[in-house]
Amino acid sequence: MGLQALRDGAGEDAFLLGCGAPLASSIGLVDAMRTGPDVAPFWDEESRRVWLGDATGPSARNALHTSLSRWYQHAWYQPDPDVMIARRELSLLSRNERHALAGMLDVIGGLRASSDPIAMLDAEGLELLRRSLQISAPDRPVTLTRSFGGAVTHFSRGTFNLEDTLAEGIPAHGYQEHHGMRLAVTTSEADFA
Repeated sequence: MGLQALRDGAGEDAFLLGCGAPLASSIGLVDAMRTGPDVAPFWDEESRRVWLGDATGPSARNALHTSLSRWYQHAWYQPDPDVMIARRELSLLSRNERHALAGMLDVIGGLRASSDPIAMLDAEGLELLRRSLQISAPDRPVTLTRSFGGAVTHFSRGTFNLEDTLAEGIPAHGYQEHHGMRLAVTTSEADFA
């Protein structure tokens, strides 16, 4: 009822972004929803994840795992997997990790944002940011059972290796785009069903 009151008060022309809102209760009321924890300029905050069993802390790893596992939510609202971090300066993310973030934004579709100060981006970072801000249609996983709990995730446009070692020829924390598979956005709602 609270979400409905917000929607009624804001009106249909307003764009509502749910952040930590109840997922099922938000369907039809919000235009977009955060799909995972905050992205951070580092891969993993292992102590929190391992010792406390809490994988919700800010990190690139947690944002990728959660957003990729919630790929299906585009049918309900625009997914918001948080910001792209393309910079090398003031970041502990490797080149592979930055490219994995860009790949996630491509296959998830939805909102795009960056918190990178443009002056901090070198030529490669600027190109990666431009690529990550291109709107794309949501992709679909090729399989949800292939890794059996591991973290090699296959989408039709690319494959993610979120493990800490080389897997399937993809470097640790990397993404391999399947060339020529990027889909353009269409305005038909049938494309998102």
